[in-house]
Amino acid sequence: MCIRDSEEAVLRHPAVLEGIVCGVADAVTGDAAVAVVAFHEGMRIDEAELKRFCKESLPPYKVPKLMRVLPALPRNENGKIRRADIAADVRAALAGLSAGSRAGSTAGSTAGSTAGSRCV
Repeated sequence: MCIRDSEEAVLRHPAVLEGIVCGVADAVTGDAAVAVVAFHEGMRIDEAELKRFCKESLPPYKVPKLMRVLPALPRNENGKIRRADIAADVRAALAGLSAGSRAGSTAGSTAGSTAGSRCV
């Protein structure tokens, strides 16, 4: 999945100060987009609002399925966003959620599988 369009749509929202979109492996669709954002001071939106906003300019498969909020995106010593670190954190968080849902389910659902992720 090319996620540049998804990221550009997320960044157009007036409440979003900075953000990236990670492509995360999904057992059902192959890839799913996850938005990781920081908001302008005093502003905040929920996941449903971000999805609604993105649906105005993106096809359904490019709309981020999940949103993770950080106070600020981590940066390296050169001021660049540490995309690989964010992707690893997203992958670990989703793997924990997926493992928890599998442990509590007798159906053995694989939805939300996170075999890999990438942020570009």
